[in-house]
Amino acid sequence: MIINQKEKDRILDLFCSLMEMKIFLIHDINLRKIAELCICSPLILEEALIVQLGFSFEQTIALYRIQYARELLSIGIRDGFVYKYSGFSSKKELEKAMESIVN
Repeated sequence: MIINQKEKDRILDLFCSLMEMKIFLIHDINLRKIAELCICSPLILEEALIVQLGFSFEQTIALYRIQYARELLSIGIRDGFVYKYSGFSSKKELEKAMESIVN
């Protein structure tokens, strides 16, 4: 589906506002739920993220979570608990996200 630039900007503004509210910390947040909040379809949200940011929804959420995990580590949160507080469901999921972003 093709959407115009103004609509992509609106969707991304809503998406970024949700990220500022740290909605990415909800470990079971998904594309459908975020698309509802952005008042668009999951397909349109995914397209807007890929075109505008160069990352899929999953990659974008992982980036926000990894950045937050780094912030937690910098203030002294113990490594074993960082995944819980940064939105990942397990330490393995955090490690997998880091590997996928680095590679």
